[in-house]
Amino acid sequence: MLSKNSKTAYLLQSNTKEQFKADLGKICLQGEGKSRVETRNEKHLFTYTSIREGGKWILAANVPLRGEEVFEFDLETQVARHRIENKSKEVWLGEFQILLKNLIDLVLIRESKEKEASWVCLENSPKDSSLPMQCKSNLGGELSYWHGPGSEENKVFIHYRKGENFLSLEGAHLGVPAKAHFQVLEVKLWQHLSPSFNLSAMPATPPDAKAKIFLKSCEE
Repeated sequence: MLSKNSKTAYLLQSNTKEQFKADLGKICLQGEGKSRVETRNEKHLFTYTSIREGGKWILAANVPLRGEEVFEFDLETQVARHRIENKSKEVWLGEFQILLKNLIDLVLIRESKEKEASWVCLENSPKDSSLPMQCKSNLGGELSYWHGPGSEENKVFIHYRKGENFLSLEGAHLGVPAKAHFQVLEVKLWQHLSPSFNLSAMPATPPDAKAKIFLKSCEE
């Protein structure tokens, strides 16, 4: 599964790269559904539509009693913008915007040859995909990636850290056979986490933001 590069490092072989890219590809960037979002101060349940258009990824959230709020992410410059149609309402998507920005940064690993080539990985056991595979990138990111064991085999877990932001992602299929895209995606964000924190563990403190996304349909 992995080829040894030194006493402590492994380079991803093509089959592992393809599996990892395939799992990232199960995160739908163009579709619709509903999401439950919690930040430290607010909770919201809303429907959403997301598209890729003109080098941008755009998510439009229809929030009850607030109207439409739009998150826009430039895929080339990685600049994020947020706008709210009803200007009288206070913007609440601050932490959620950072969560989405880190999620998109993670998903785009599947499309970037430069990032793909820069990942160096360690794995506890090349024979067991339920044990974490830990990777570092010369672009500053780190991740831990594994498949659920036993009854959770339809789940994929990814922990991703870049700078002081730590993202936990759990993607799940409902029913058998598994569909092409994750039907449920649970994402949590911690900010200002210590760089020495174990990448395969879950922080004991509550996340700064978390979202549970239920995919209704995907256009990819």
